Amino acid sequence: MRARALLVCSAAVAVGAVGIAPARGGLPIIFDQGPSTGELGTCWSNQAEDQNWADQATFADETIVQGIELYVLSDPGPVAVHVKILADDGAGNPGAPVHEEDLPGPFVEPIGGGLFRVAVALSEPFTAAAGTTYWYGLSGHVPFSFDVCTVLSPGDGRIAIFLGSEFLDHRDLGDQMFALLGEVVPVALQSFTVE
Repeated sequence: MRARALLVCSAAVAVGAVGIAPARGGLPIIFDQGPSTGELGTCWSNQAEDQNWADQATFADETIVQGIELYVLSDPGPVAVHVKILADDGAGNPGAPVHEEDLPGPFVEPIGGGLFRVAVALSEPFTAAAGTTYWYGLSGHVPFSFDVCTVLSPGDGRIAIFLGSEFLDHRDLGDQMFALLGEVVPVALQSFTVE
């Protein structure tokens, strides 16, 4: 595992004061484990064909995921990115892919504290079933990498590590610093008659 050192004390202070810009394309944030949700953890190398990461999210209601934001240590530039959404295997681990795609250069912007927001819009929205856990990851392609950062405290404090497409293990490094964009599907109200 390769880590990039950073000055946690100065970066953590700066991140806490950052105001996150509106989501790409005006899409609302429907899941947030971004910089404002906790203290900055560490940042790790992230390449689709090598070491890469994913973290879980579960929605109470059916939800349409239209985009992913990942918070990284350095500007990756206009690199192609790999998006993966994996089912949960029922034992709390990433399982089979339910949505994968390669997308051209993402939207990148500095957000302060030495961090960058990398955002992509999915080519086709992904429907997350109510109460179902999925694992979300975004990574660069060799030779390009961007260093995924972790955030301490909002989730379970663990992140899933992969070697290529093979799930290896969970690491107690904090939660993947990411957000999901889209919309919750409105629940249809049923009518009834009182007699």
